[in-house]
Amino acid sequence: MTAGANTTAQEGDELAWLPYLKKWLRTSCAIVLHLSNGTIQINFFQDHTKFILCPMMAAVTCINKNRDFHTYSLSLLEEYGCCEELGRQLCYAHTMVDRMLSSKSPSSRLEDNT
Repeated sequence: MTAGANTTAQEGDELAWLPYLKKWLRTSCAIVLHLSNGTIQINFFQDHTKFILCPMMAAVTCINKNRDFHTYSLSLLEEYGCCEELGRQLCYAHTMVDRMLSSKSPSSRLEDNT
């Protein structure tokens, strides 16, 4: 179900309201969460790492299995590059964002076609 589907957003609401889950997608290797503030969180099953893309900060935060985290500016990643593992996760995130954007499903759950 889509939470708050009949609610009309007003200017400034994005700062006052806590984000809510708009869509989610489960694949064979992760669960992908799209929040109302544009944030994408990907929880990987195999190693329990988490990957959070924040459009407001133009940054990505990676949380490893030991709960250590690192936040990277997207502009600095573009300028200087990144390690292979982070690059793979960014490519996966890009694929999942494309899948969510191309979905015309009004429901909050998207089907995995893989």
